[in-house]
Parts: sequence; C-alpha cells; structure tokens
Amino acid sequence: MLKGKYAWYGNTMIRKCLEVILAMVLLALFVFLTSTESFAVEANEAAYRVKPLQEKLTSLEDADIENVLSLYGDMGSHWSRKEVGMLSYLYIISGYGGNFHPNDPVQVDQYIKMVVRSMGYAPGEDTKYWAQNYIDIAIGQKLISQNEYSDYKRPITREEAARIIVKATLLKEEFPYNDPYNTPDNLVRSKIKDYSAIKDMNKQYVLQSYEIGLIRGSEGYFRPAGTLTRAEAATIMIRYLNDGSRVPFTPAADEVFTCIYEDGTVDTIWPPMKKEVIDAANAFRTAWPKSKGYCSIGCGDGHRIVYVFYENEEMYIQNSIHNMQMAVDIETLNDIDILRNPYHITLYDADAVNRIHRDAIYEMFKFWFEQDADKAMKEFDRYLGYATSNDKEHRIDRITYNGRLMFFYKVGGDDGFSLSINSLE
Repeated sequence: MLKGKYAWYGNTMIRKCLEVILAMVLLALFVFLTSTESFAVEANEAAYRVKPLQEKLTSLEDADIENVLSLYGDMGSHWSRKEVGMLSYLYIISGYGGNFHPNDPVQVDQYIKMVVRSMGYAPGEDTKYWAQNYIDIAIGQKLISQNEYSDYKRPITREEAARIIVKATLLKEEFPYNDPYNTPDNLVRSKIKDYSAIKDMNKQYVLQSYEIGLIRGSEGYFRPAGTLTRAEAATIMIRYLNDGSRVPFTPAADEVFTCIYEDGTVDTIWPPMKKEVIDAANAFRTAWPKSKGYCSIGCGDGHRIVYVFYENEEMYIQNSIHNMQMAVDIETLNDIDILRNPYHITLYDADAVNRIHRDAIYEMFKFWFEQDADKAMKEFDRYLGYATSNDKEHRIDRITYNGRLMFFYKVGGDDGFSLSINSLE
C-alpha cells in the first residue's frame, strides 16, 4: 500500500481561483484604502506607544523587582509578587498604606488606570477625582463608552475586564484569527460551561480573551460575574505587555483538522457549528489507508478538506488533475445551511474505485451510518454497478440510513457518479 501525503490537488484550477481571489482583494484594497490606512496608522501608534514599556520590562533585573517589592509589607511570598513587582517598577500600579493589598477586589477605576498606563499613557491624576483623566482616555480609545459605568468604585467583573483588555490589545496587535469562516470560536465556546451566563455584549470578547491568552477561567468555568483581585489584574497587564507570558487556547489534536504540507506549512481547520464534520474529516485519516492506491490530502479556502484518490503515487505526480479516480470533499464552512449537507463523494472512474478504493469508502460508511453501514454500502455498490456497466439511464436517488440522507446523482453513460451525505440533525 502506498502512503499518502498532504498536498494540494488541482494546481492549475487552484491557480486560476487564486488569480480571481487576488483580483478581488486588490479591488477591495483600492476601495477601502483610506480607512485601511487610517486603521494601520492607529494600530502602529498604539504599538509604538507601548514599546518603551515593553523594552523596559524586558531589561528588568530580579534585583530591580525585589527593590520595589520591599516597599510592600504584604508581598513577601504572594504568588503574584513578580508580576506586581514588574508593574510597580513601571509605575503602572502602586499600593497604599505600605501594602499592595493583592487579594482585594480591583475596582473599575483602578482597572482602567492599569490598562491605560499599560498602553503607555501617563496623564496624572485629576484633583477632583483621581481617575477622571484615565477614564477620559479609556473613552477616547473606545475601551469603554461614555455612560457605561454609573459607579467606577465598584469591583469590576471578569467579563467587563475581558472586554476592556481585549479592546486594548487589538489596538496594538492583529487578532490571530481573522477568517470569519474558520475560527476557534465554536470550540472555545464549547469549553466554557457557563458561557450562557456571559452578557451578549461581552461574549465575543471573552472568546477572544481565551484565544489570545489574556483572561481564562478554571475547571471549565469563566465565572463572568465574578470579580478580579488586584493581583489577578496585575497578571493580566503583564500578559497585555508581554505576549510570551500568555497561554493561548490550544486544541487537542482530534479537535481540529491539520494539513501539513511538503514545504512545512500548516493549515488548521477549526470545527464549525457541527463538530461532527471535523470528527468525520479526522475519521477519514483512518479510513483512507484501506485503499490499495494513493491518497492526497488538502485543505482549501480555509474551510474545505479534500481527500483525492489515485491509482498510485506516480499517477498523482504525473497529472494530479486528469488522473483523479475519486474525491471526497468535506465542507466545514461555518454556515448552518451548508453544514446540513457537508459530505460529497465524486467518482471519476468507478471501475478503479471498485478495484482499489472501495474498502476506504466502506470504512467511512461505518462512521456515518454505524449499524446501517452495510445497507448504505449496498446502495453505493448499486451505483458502482451502473457506472461500470455503462448504464445509459440518468439516475437520481434519495435514501436515508441512520438519520442521514444519501443523495445519488449519475448522468447516463458516465463512468462515475456523485454522492452527497447529510450531517445528523
């Protein structure tokens, strides 16, 4: 048995598609040039403002941290002493009464001050209300809205803190998942047991906070209405300033689909609303080796997973387009209508599939149809028979097994056919 490898199939077709996509991108850039440039300047200014703090943070010595910690009488062995020491050295935070009070809840105004100073602003304190200058900057930077808080002295909630720090972070750096059709959101959402308790206005920010690695929960709970301690807030500021201190969300290997190409590049496809689609794609990793031929695996458009079957590797190398014998296309686009019918099998050479690749399909049918796998396979074999016997009749069949609709389509006289399979409702 030949081993498959991860590679694009249909290089000529893909090249043409890429040319079309490139033309569309260039047009979009032309139309939105002014707004794009404005955003880039703003983002660069935010990063530029933070840079001196980051450089100072990098150059800190342990002795510097210890010296500033000596000013606090309650930080001798606290778990956050390093983070508190670093931020105190940078004049981002400070204590009072000779102590830092690391376990006290952090107030809204205190948290806003931490964020604003971490962004590189040092406006000084207003004589009437010490936090007003920081609040004004936070409003100007759109971290908060004008009338969002009626009481700045109350403890800030975890979901509010997540929204503010994510907004500040995205002013200075690009979000790592910018494809709206391929993001970790669905998977991260499934990991947060109390996700429904998060206010709608904060849900996306909490997801992004997990994904970036700024604020996360524990034991599967985010506890959105819970409060933060001053020590926890200090740790969040360090993560804002130093992305190396973050712990971004990392999926298990079987929770995503990964294509590793010959040049070492990696494509990751995250699960859509229906996780079974990724499970099916990964199940095919076990199924395709049942073929006696060669299989090429690729990720296309950020939301398509394609298994393409050939007689052998030589035929693939010789002409990857014209020598295709069968293709299995799994659609992962995060669209509920498309996900109702995500699996598509196209036979180009039914005789070859019958001789070489049939066992791979049968193995996959066990995943899709479970106890009805043999019944579903009989329908597949029936269409194999039509295609290999040069049947002249135009045929369409809709058959349901294990709650999944199978839609067969064959043009009379063709030596292949197509089969679409629904996901479970």
